[in-house]
Amino acid sequence: MPRPLLLLAVIVSVVVAVGGLTLGSPALAAPARPDLVVDLTVSPAEVPVAGGVVQLGILVRNVGSASAGGVTLRIRPPAGSTLAGEEPGAVAVGPASAETTDTPFWQCDFGVSRWTCTYGTVGAGGQAETLTLPLRLPAASVGDAATVSATVSTSSLEVATGNNTDRARITYTAVADLATELLFADTEVSSLGGRSFVQARVTNVGTAEVADVRLTMDPPPGGRVQLENFTTDEWQCDVDAAPWVCTRGALAPGAFAYLNIPLLFSPGTAGDTMTMTATASTTTTERSLTNNSAETTFRYITPEPADLVLLGMDAYPPQVVAGDQVSIYINVDNIGGSPADNATVRLPLPDTVQPVSADGGDDWTCTVGQDADSGQRLWECVKPRFHPESLEFVSPIQLVATVGAGTPDGTLTFTATARTDSPEPDTDNNTLQASTTYQAQGFISGRVWLDQDRDGQRDAGEPPVASGGDGVRVLRLMEEGLVHPAWDTPVADVQGDGTYRQPLAPGRYFVRVEVSTTLDFTAPNAGDDASDSDVVFTVRAYDGVTAESAVVEVVDGQHTVVDIGLVPAQP
Repeated sequence: MPRPLLLLAVIVSVVVAVGGLTLGSPALAAPARPDLVVDLTVSPAEVPVAGGVVQLGILVRNVGSASAGGVTLRIRPPAGSTLAGEEPGAVAVGPASAETTDTPFWQCDFGVSRWTCTYGTVGAGGQAETLTLPLRLPAASVGDAATVSATVSTSSLEVATGNNTDRARITYTAVADLATELLFADTEVSSLGGRSFVQARVTNVGTAEVADVRLTMDPPPGGRVQLENFTTDEWQCDVDAAPWVCTRGALAPGAFAYLNIPLLFSPGTAGDTMTMTATASTTTTERSLTNNSAETTFRYITPEPADLVLLGMDAYPPQVVAGDQVSIYINVDNIGGSPADNATVRLPLPDTVQPVSADGGDDWTCTVGQDADSGQRLWECVKPRFHPESLEFVSPIQLVATVGAGTPDGTLTFTATARTDSPEPDTDNNTLQASTTYQAQGFISGRVWLDQDRDGQRDAGEPPVASGGDGVRVLRLMEEGLVHPAWDTPVADVQGDGTYRQPLAPGRYFVRVEVSTTLDFTAPNAGDDASDSDVVFTVRAYDGVTAESAVVEVVDGQHTVVDIGLVPAQP
């Protein structure tokens, strides 16, 4: 056999000996490996010569076929730059949203010349949360540039590392550039006419100050500025006729100025559109004029029906007794799209509550009447035409009433109801309640005096006796049946003029009074009840002399009088 054939036979036999593998066998395919890519962006890409803050955005992607573990990011900031808003040190930068506490996130350590951030594992085809870092750049000269770089690495073996670094360049410039926006516009307007709003905002997106700003606005047809709600702050405006012009002073790089413009539209045709434009200009040379103008379009729509709503209701004060006044505040609005004709708010009054006054401003006419069905007394406030909220603001009503005796103890609730003659499909929001707490109480009151002539009558010129060691030691208001005072038995203080007054829950009580041993009690019930003494001596002790009144009834809202006459003690 020739030698070449013998050599080929040997090679074939070796291949068979290692398991019959061939060059096309899957066992010889490249192993799965990660491949990290880093994308570095900077915004803005230019700063003023005084320096400034830019935002670094760093995205690490794994375009390989295996997970990358132990991901580390090394950032080299420009010389003299610092992390804005943070002192150098270790900072945990969380993900944009974390569903669980073990979600991976960046852990960063900020050195002087290099920042190092570590991450967990980035799966094949996945990416880490974007790392956003604020970078503060120092002052420099026009035309200077600063470069920041980011390099990613992994503890896993990568396919390649040529795409592991990215760089961004930041340029120092000094050029002004105004940008105009019309924001937050409520672009749908009722064909009946209505209110709307737009914010005109001018931003200096350049790197040099503008000396002044002029904002010229072409108003939407049929629209005007609602002057009573228009505040200009640092702007000077002329909006009486088109075009509207507002001016102001300098605007620094990165700064913005805005105008909140309340608009009032005349009636129009549903479907018609109205365009508003705004253009900013300055005497300072700008980099570009392409971003100096903005526009927004309004459209007339067919309005929804009227919808009265009681937005809020309150009763004050939170607690009242007989004779107190309560103020009831009601805020009404028409949140629909059409006027509400003969808008009416009704507030029934309990029999013990008496109306005092009603204030509906210029909008409401309030009268006291009776419900045709129940005969209950009520307040009725009427507004002939309540325009929708697009034309009119919330309309308040204040009602004042006096709460009388006999009102049930506890929560006193007032219920207000709104209605209109206009179609109103939704009436679920037409009723609201407010409450105060009524505390039923009466009073025991009286006078303590020294009966100098011992005739049992309080005569003109006889002196009062007050609380004190040589006068009234203690005056208790005891519930009927008590032998000894309870922990909550009320104690009244006798004033310098000899009077006392103690509020009490309705019920039956008696007065127990103890005075100094230098005093005694005059004869009770001696003639005119309005000027006699109403207590009877009970006991003399070494430290005081005691007397008690008969049991009296305390009624809600009323005063029960128990007078106490004293005489000097006999030796």
